[in-house]
Parts: sequence; structure tokens; C-alpha cells
Amino acid sequence: MKVTKSIWFFVIIFAFFYGGCQCNSQAHQAEPANLELRFDNCASEKIIVERITPDDIIKTDSITLDKNGNGLLRLFPETEEFVLLRFPSNDFIPLVISKNTLFKVTADCHNIGQTFNIEGNTEAEALTVYFRRLFRDMAVSDSLGERLRMYKETSQFSAVQQEVMTQYELLYAQHKQFAFSLLDAAPDNLANLLILNQNIGNQRVFEMQTDTSLYFLIDRSLFGRFPENPHVVKFHEEVSTHKQELAIKQLAAQRLAPGNKAPDFSLPDISGRWLSLSDFQDKTVLLSFWASWENGTPNNLEMLKIMYDDYKDKGVEFIAVSMDNDETIWKNIVRQQKTKWLNVSDLKSSASPLIQLYNLPEKLPVYYLIGKDGVILAQYPSMMEIDEILYSF
Repeated sequence: MKVTKSIWFFVIIFAFFYGGCQCNSQAHQAEPANLELRFDNCASEKIIVERITPDDIIKTDSITLDKNGNGLLRLFPETEEFVLLRFPSNDFIPLVISKNTLFKVTADCHNIGQTFNIEGNTEAEALTVYFRRLFRDMAVSDSLGERLRMYKETSQFSAVQQEVMTQYELLYAQHKQFAFSLLDAAPDNLANLLILNQNIGNQRVFEMQTDTSLYFLIDRSLFGRFPENPHVVKFHEEVSTHKQELAIKQLAAQRLAPGNKAPDFSLPDISGRWLSLSDFQDKTVLLSFWASWENGTPNNLEMLKIMYDDYKDKGVEFIAVSMDNDETIWKNIVRQQKTKWLNVSDLKSSASPLIQLYNLPEKLPVYYLIGKDGVILAQYPSMMEIDEILYSF
């Protein structure tokens, strides 16, 4: 079992004390979170207590178990908080602790990931169910990666790669469905903030951009239950920002919908000559937004070449707009592609004003088809749709 480095957690503001520390607050002394630890095959082991912050995982204390693998931790959280119990093997057990609560934490140190159990509240139970499945699936993912590495220098690599990818995709889909069922069944569970931000292999299980409805549901549920909890407040801020971004994109999509005027722009071509979209008002224009690092671009290149040859004498102009930022790479690729259409770029990449002007997504290439009157005919059309529209002229 390995630690997922990309775990993203939320702000935890707390006072964390262990054992017989001197505490000034009588309220803290009266309302601890008591953790009874009972670990098989962990005689006299030292367990590290870690605090999870938005940016790091910080060691805050430790406890040495007795000869039977038992121990008692007394923690004093201000509110519900996330902590980890870290073992010498680097395995860990995640917890959501709260005041005036008794937690019973058990595990076999020979196989912590599949044997740990937490009792104390609904968050603890959810973490037990989810993370035991996560640790199991992570181990399977690691074994698939190791199998692929074993065949890397052999003639069987392609076949094994296809088999491994198929198995991984199935593993990922099953894990995501399992996690979704837990989140959907109890959207107001604070443990959801940990579950939402896990990986299988190098792939995030959930993303706000693609699982928007789920994030909105959990935000509403958690904010209604824990409106002042710093974890929830931080999550709510992130979701609110995403909502604002979606609203902006929706307005941009409406502004760029077919029937609206295409926004004008001016860019230098590969020879340094400046061109404007408005220079081609007597032609139908296909705008192709692409980038050298996108795998999708070469797949469409040959189809674009065929369409260019078919329609260049019918008043159609192709303009390829590169979103690269390296002039040498851009020009070399254009020359290698041996394309006959116009190539332009401001070489500003993610800082280009074209991203907002044409509401460009992260994934490229995308296309706009613009009529002779400067009106948008199609926004993000497929290759087939482009061909059908141009064929109808």
C-alpha cells in the first residue's frame, strides 16, 4: 500500500495535544476525542500522528504502543478534523475526529490496508468501508503497472499493454461506481471530502469539471450540516468559484452559438504577416484551434487535408490557430505537416486572449465554421459535420 501524494484536503484549524499535556482550556480538557488503539503484530511500535493541511501532511505527535500493541490517544479538536495514524511501514489509517467521542481503531499490522477498522461515528465507518476498497484497488493497479514494466523490452509488449489497459479501465470504472454509491447515499458525510480526492494509479477518481452534479450535491449537503466547519467552508468556496466559471462559460457559449457574429481577431502567420478574420468576409472560414502537445491534432490532419483540397476552390479558407508558446516548435510542426492553409498564432498558449474570446476548452483541437457574412455556422463541429456543411454549399 502506498500513500497517494495527490490527496487534496482542506483547511483544518485546531489545537492538537497528546497524553498528559498542559492545557489551559477547561473545555478542551472536558471534551477530548479518545482513540483506543488495538493493533495485532504491533508490539511496542511507534505510531506517528499527522495533521492534514491544504498543502502538506505534518507530523504533530506520536505514541508508542505497549507490548500487546495497545495504546490510548487523547486528542482535543476544535471541530471535526482530519488526521492520519502513520505506521513504521508507511501505511496509514485516516480518521475524522470530533470532540467528546470515543473511537476504537483496530488493525493487523501485517496487512493494515485490508484489516483496519474504525468505530466511533458515521464518518469513521465510511472511511473504513471506502479506504479498505481503495487500498485493495491501488494494490491491483500497482500490480498491473509492474506487469507492464516486465514486458517493456519484449515483443509481447503491445499485446500485454492492451490487456493491462483493459483491466485497468475496468478496475477504475468499478471503483468509481463504488465510491459514487457511498457519496450519493450520504452526501452530508464529512468523510466525503477525503473520498472525493483520491486516485487510482495516476488518475483522479472524481473531478469537479466532469462530476459537477455530484460536487454540487455534496456542497449543498455539507454546507447545510456544517456551515462553520473550515473544511466545508473551503470546499464551498471552491465549488462556488467553479459555479461562477461555469456561468461565464455558458454565457460565452451563447455568445458564440450559431447565428451570432464571430469575434474578430488579428494574428501573425508563420511568415510574420498579420492577418485578421475580417479579411476573409467574402469566404467561408474554418477556424481550427490546435496545439502541438494534443494527440487529437494528428488524427484529424489527413481528413482536413482532404477537405481543404475538396473545398479550396469553392470559396472556403482554412485558418489553423496554434495555441503553442514556442515559435520554433510551432514552425517546425507546420513545416513537417506540409499543409497549404494559413497558420497563425500569438504564441501565448494558456495566456492567449483567444481562449476567452472563443471559449476554448482545455482539450484541443476544436473548430468553428464561419459563413461569408461573418456569422458562426457551427461551434465545435465534428469532422463529419464540417464536411456535411461544406458539401451543401
